[in-house]
Amino acid sequence: MSKKISLAVDCRMYSMSGIGTYLKNVLLGLINSGKYELICLGYRELGAEVWFDKVRFIEVKSRPLHPFEQVEIFFKVPRCDIYFTPHFNTPWIKPWRAGKMISTIHDVYHLANPAQYNRFLLLYIRMLIWFTVRNTTKVFTVSHFSEREILRFFPHAKDKLVVSYLGVSGDFDEVSDADVDFKYLLYVGNVKPHKNVQAILQAMPLIADKEIKLVIVGKKDGFYSQNTDMDPLVSELGDRVIFTGYIDDITLKKYYRNASLFIFPSKYEGFGLPVLEAMKFKIPILASDAAAIPEVGGEAIYYFDPCNINMLAGMIDEVLSGRLSYNYGLYDEQIGRFNWEKTIDIHLNTLT
Repeated sequence: MSKKISLAVDCRMYSMSGIGTYLKNVLLGLINSGKYELICLGYRELGAEVWFDKVRFIEVKSRPLHPFEQVEIFFKVPRCDIYFTPHFNTPWIKPWRAGKMISTIHDVYHLANPAQYNRFLLLYIRMLIWFTVRNTTKVFTVSHFSEREILRFFPHAKDKLVVSYLGVSGDFDEVSDADVDFKYLLYVGNVKPHKNVQAILQAMPLIADKEIKLVIVGKKDGFYSQNTDMDPLVSELGDRVIFTGYIDDITLKKYYRNASLFIFPSKYEGFGLPVLEAMKFKIPILASDAAAIPEVGGEAIYYFDPCNINMLAGMIDEVLSGRLSYNYGLYDEQIGRFNWEKTIDIHLNTLT
């Protein structure tokens, strides 16, 4: 019997949205493969996971991207064949007990949109990504769009990049007792400025249906602090806008299943996983034509210019009136190109 590969994984982002979804699915695939002696570096809350007794656990206290992590991770990474980080915060100095390092860069949004950040943060992010590219043997990324963006800023990454799409589970659409007693548009994701949620809010007063609500699956906190110019519009819409805050997967699926329309207006995405999730529920989808989103949605959905509010409002009216129809068979074809099994296979072949 061949010796298992010792693989240490930075699991601190396990409970976060976005990267956390990626990490949960990939980590479970690595555990189930039986190929690795897995060591998880993370927070105590991981102890509640059903797979916890199958891994060796090392508690880490530093926050991802905080400068202190560079010190703590350096000393806490144990002897291992591979150290894997699911984000671009790979140690600047390779932990002395680690073999090779492999990382994932989901996007380079900060560098592509420098006007939104102060120069010190931009310098720090650039350094993090530069060291990640320099110190790793391979770098996963989640779309060909992100691959091109990384190479735009870091041409020396060319021979290290491995495109590994994200996926959606085959049973993701399984949900019971899922009725919602009002009609609504749905957005799923965080509310950072580049997510462009304000485009939906600006379109709401322009659409014909003045009763339909907007459900935003995300926190209200942080939205106002980053988009204060939208405060009057949110107040004007009143109870037509619902911020769910954090919800579990069961509740998320309920909102997907009963939505009249899913809208994804982001101006910059490394992938755009909520688009795939919405496809599983065979609901109409309108998405921005920016970044990686058309790579994910393909020809199965309709797109709009994320800066054209009138266009968005007009398309919402067309969907709600039935004038814009969907071929849900195309959804199945598109989803078939993206699944976690394919993602995990690529990781298994690379993490060797």
